[in-house]
Amino acid sequence: CRISNYVQLHSTYLDTTSRKHIDKPIKIKDNVWIASGTVVNAGTNIGKNTIVGANSFVRGNLEENSFYAGNPAEF
Repeated sequence: CRISNYVQLHSTYLDTTSRKHIDKPIKIKDNVWIASGTVVNAGTNIGKNTIVGANSFVRGNLEENSFYAGNPAEF
C-alpha cells in the first residue's frame, strides 16, 4: 500500500462515558493508496485496491476497488 505524508493512523480513542482508552485495530489490505493529510480512525477496515482522497476522515469499512473522499469519507 501507499501512505502519503501527513497521514494519521489512530488505533486508540477515549470513550468519554467510561473514561477508558479503547484499542481497535486498523486493517489496510493490498494495493491501497491513502493520500496526504488523511486521518484514519480506530477500527477502520480498508479493502484492497481502494484509494482515499487527500484530507479525508476515514472510519468504518471501506469497500475494495473503490474511491473515498471527504469528511467523513464517502464512496
